[in-house]
Amino acid sequence: MKHRIAALPALPALTLMACGAAMPREDAALIAQYEPLTTEAAFLEHVGDSRWRSDEITVSFQPDGTLAGAVNGVPASGVWDWRGDLFCFGFTVGDTGGLGCSEVRAGPGEMLVVPREGRGAPYVYTEL
Repeated sequence: MKHRIAALPALPALTLMACGAAMPREDAALIAQYEPLTTEAAFLEHVGDSRWRSDEITVSFQPDGTLAGAVNGVPASGVWDWRGDLFCFGFTVGDTGGLGCSEVRAGPGEMLVVPREGRGAPYVYTEL
């Protein structure tokens, strides 16, 4: 059974940039280097059974809509869902958590996550 995220309320504490902020030129150049993943099937094909790492985060994505990993060595768990052409997620790490939706793009052995609504810069996950 696929887990679903019931609602994605705004999380002002996680907002890193004001909504509607212009994308820096270097972010646009980075994004152009990756192919968009616009369906759940394409995402699952790309992530497979692999673990992924971005700075202090390691994570794996399961076909049933769950995710598991760690942030700075602290266990993390959550759920993910596909909405239109966006990857949406909710997770907890210790006593905190977050949720949101992002554009996901693929490159050989890499995945670029582009937060929506101006909530931070794009970041790259590398396949482990």
